[in-house]
Amino acid sequence: MKIETRNLRLFDDPTSAEALEASRKYFKKRLLSDRGDVPGWVLITLMTAGLVVMMWGLAGPALQSVFDAAMNKVVAF
Repeated sequence: MKIETRNLRLFDDPTSAEALEASRKYFKKRLLSDRGDVPGWVLITLMTAGLVVMMWGLAGPALQSVFDAAMNKVVAF
């Protein structure tokens, strides 16, 4: 069984020390180079907050009336 790596080297034995070292170096490089997408996450967070505010504004009065009706039934019991 052969494993092809980024630098197109082939290893006959994927458990050999050379193959394992190449895998370790590759994954270490990938982990250290991942900086993330901060502007994307900020945009997603702001859009989610905007949707919550918009939905709360539209559904707030209806939810308040449902809550008040439920509380009145409990108190009247």
